[in-house]
Amino acid sequence: METASLRPVCVQLVACSVFQPALEYLSRRGRLPKATITYMPSHLHLRVDELQRQLAETVEGLKRKSQSIVLLYGTCFPDIDRFCTSLGIYRLRGEHCFEMMLGSERYRALLEEAAGTYFLDQNLVRNFHSCCVEPLELEDSELRRLYFHHYKRLVYLHQPADADLADEIAAIGDFLELPVQKIPVGYEILERRLGEVIGKIVSEQEGPHDQEETQH
Repeated sequence: METASLRPVCVQLVACSVFQPALEYLSRRGRLPKATITYMPSHLHLRVDELQRQLAETVEGLKRKSQSIVLLYGTCFPDIDRFCTSLGIYRLRGEHCFEMMLGSERYRALLEEAAGTYFLDQNLVRNFHSCCVEPLELEDSELRRLYFHHYKRLVYLHQPADADLADEIAAIGDFLELPVQKIPVGYEILERRLGEVIGKIVSEQEGPHDQEETQH
């Protein structure tokens, strides 16, 4: 189901901040249903227990507004689907945030093409020091080799909403001593998957209403 065909519904998206450029791009162009979005800091991935705790607190707070909640996260911690079920919320289909934009086939093809592919996006490039260098102590050349010795290349996913980060991307490649490949990626797959889950919400919200109309 395409997003454009959906009727507006009251939906709350809780998304990792890596999706912020994409969601704002789609929203500005009217290609998302009416929805409010809460962004969670991407650095929470470094501490999955803290990520799970903050997500639970955020969701419980938002549930007071009686909105249908959709989580935009990959399988970022064990049993995330069970976590969503326990809270009565939905999760966008996908195993990884980059897979949600590339699609399963293209994502796996890139991994199979070069075992040891490290993905970059605008968010990670801009926050590479705070998300990677500082917590992993990558200024230490031995630790840098330890963490990245099995990687063969960096793949930068260039999105429609991206700023020009060519210098920053090149600097990361030099720092990690890895070649950089830049590939374009659009938002069609992400938009379609949003359409699927919001379409499910529409069907569930319309069910009781339709039955009431029939009884009258």
